Amino acid sequence: MSALNKFYKELGEAKSRELYEKYNTLWSVYGISIVGTRSKQIGGMVPEGIAKDFAREFLLPKFRIKRGLIFDETAKKLSPQIDAIIYEGVPLLDYTDVAIVQKKNVKGIFEVKGWIAENDIFGKKLIAAETLKQV
Repeated sequence: MSALNKFYKELGEAKSRELYEKYNTLWSVYGISIVGTRSKQIGGMVPEGIAKDFAREFLLPKFRIKRGLIFDETAKKLSPQIDAIIYEGVPLLDYTDVAIVQKKNVKGIFEVKGWIAENDIFGKKLIAAETLKQV
């Protein structure tokens, strides 16, 4: 393994441990790691905050990252709420935690999920294929 590959491997492992520790510490501090007491709002905000902090470390200074909405100027429509929008330039509206960004300024988006099933990624299995097997 080259020195550069070793460096990136060690960096990745260290960042993974750091994220895991942040996540566990926040759940412990808020006392929401006990089954049945997790607030759905906080359950989403904590991982989103950790993910955005992580991504922010690797962004060039010209980019910002916030939760918010994307405005499509051509269709004159707003997107649904998005967990993280990576954008450059000046947003249409900019608040402490939220921004409304023009579509042309968006460089990336991501949603943070606490749990995701295979069907959420790939959709439902083809029923037609199963039906053909039964014929």
